[in-house]
Amino acid sequence: MGQAISYRWNHWPALERFLEHGEVELNHNLVENVMHSTAIGKKNWLFFGSAEAATPSAVMDTLIANCRLRGVELHAYLKDVLERLLRMTSR
Repeated sequence: MGQAISYRWNHWPALERFLEHGEVELNHNLVENVMHSTAIGKKNWLFFGSAEAATPSAVMDTLIANCRLRGVELHAYLKDVLERLLRMTSR
C-alpha cells in the first residue's frame, strides 16, 4: 500500500497535466511501441556511433512514429524535406 501511495505522489504532476489538458493521452503505448523497435535493433546498431548519437536517433524515431501515426509516407516526406533544405540559403 505504501508503494502505491508513493507512486501516486511521485506521478501527481503528470496526472495534473493530464487533467488540465484533455488532449493529452493517459497511456504511453505509442511511445513504448516506437521504443520497442529501437530496443530490438540495439545489438544490430552497436557500432552506430557514440552516446552522442542517441539524440539524433531519438529525433529520427520520433519523426518515423509521427509519420506512421498520421499516415504520411516516410520516404516521400523525407525526400520533400531534404529537397527543400537544399534550396534554402543561409542568411
